[in-house]
Amino acid sequence: MQGLISYATYIPKFRLCPNTIGWDNSSERATGNFDEDPITMGVAAGKICLNNRNTNDIDALFFATTSAPYHEKQSASIICSALDLPEDTFTIDVTGSLRSGSSAIMMALDSISAGTHQNVLVITADMRIAPAKSSMDYSFGDGATALLLGKTDVIATEVSRHSQTSSMIDSWRGYYQSMVNQWEDRFIVDQGLQATLKTSIDKCLAKSSIAPENISHFAISSLNAKNNFQLANQLKIPTHNMDSILYDTVGHTGTSMAIMELCKSLDNCADPDEIICLANYGDGSDVIFFKTTHAIQSYHKQSIKFIDYINSKLDVPTYEDYAKWKNLWEIGDSSKRPDASPTSVTALHREETKNTKLHGGRCLSCNYAQYPIQRICVNCKQSSGHSVINYSSERATLFTYSMDYLASSKDNPLVLATINFDIGGRMLCTMTDRILSEICIDMPLEMTFRIINSVNGINSYFWKTTPIRI
Repeated sequence: MQGLISYATYIPKFRLCPNTIGWDNSSERATGNFDEDPITMGVAAGKICLNNRNTNDIDALFFATTSAPYHEKQSASIICSALDLPEDTFTIDVTGSLRSGSSAIMMALDSISAGTHQNVLVITADMRIAPAKSSMDYSFGDGATALLLGKTDVIATEVSRHSQTSSMIDSWRGYYQSMVNQWEDRFIVDQGLQATLKTSIDKCLAKSSIAPENISHFAISSLNAKNNFQLANQLKIPTHNMDSILYDTVGHTGTSMAIMELCKSLDNCADPDEIICLANYGDGSDVIFFKTTHAIQSYHKQSIKFIDYINSKLDVPTYEDYAKWKNLWEIGDSSKRPDASPTSVTALHREETKNTKLHGGRCLSCNYAQYPIQRICVNCKQSSGHSVINYSSERATLFTYSMDYLASSKDNPLVLATINFDIGGRMLCTMTDRILSEICIDMPLEMTFRIINSVNGINSYFWKTTPIRI
């Protein structure tokens, strides 16, 4: 029976919170750093989900988002390369609706059931922008999830599902618009969310012959936690496992919201045969019932929990910093530097293995590890070949560093770090998501996929280093 094999949530480290100067709100909101976007967050979630699994077993990748950095360029293909998945992996972007994530899950389950694919990785990520200081600005959050689906070692199986379509316009973003628009909340809730989801859940209950009171966890995406509890009470679904932690500490993460609630529910599942109702709203609704298996207990012993990312955080100093990261308004550069040089697409393609996959090599003659891969070993001077090392999953320690206060960066000072990988090899890169006062020689580090440059609509990605988070 097809179902969930593994899952993960990625929540950016930075928070808009009461300590942020200019943030006039009592709740927290997760926000990606200046070098993050849905692709980088998707890669982060995917790496946690795969957890050093053999990537050759993945034969399809579905990426769901409403805020892809490209209108005409597949995001899933970049994620596929960064995760070092096989080149014959089927990739597709699922977009245009807040229920793209749940729709991608349904398509993945259908693909597995039909025998087209064996193991499908579904990644969701959103980084939606709203007008500064608006109600949406106070409620939107950034984040990503990843689910690995298949038929072996399943921790939760699909029981039932139902989908419903609606053409009602509640939230939208035009082709030339960068910010989300939204209609009046009461109209969305009464005419859209509650009416559509209630019908879909009722039909799913009827298909599965499951009584509402037997649903153990209700993973739902709506405008706020109050709407979730209202719908649960209308349907007579128990609310003792429901809370508002996502809305209070992360914000509404768009396409990822319902899937995050699913991941949180799975974290709280202690026994087999617990029923989880995944209910997602957006241009209609998707409802999927999952039932946990005995494998959920052993899985919890080796997985990173949702709450770990909630508690791992840094405050955004000022709202102006946030606005600068998200390009909410133009901020002048007093250094008057010349414009950045256009990105060489030829170079990006030629150096994909080195830059996107972060492949290094280990000499077959003397076993010396080095990055990037060299034809002639720098240690033994032999050309006997090498084995491939994927450094993106390896940990390292800080050998030395410098701070450049004159660099053209939104994150001054720019920290340049020389790092030594634990398995051998040395690399020069920049450090992100860091606290300057805590940087020290020999501090433990890990790698993170980030934007390093954006010119003429082309994002250049590379791996930076960051203090180990969890």
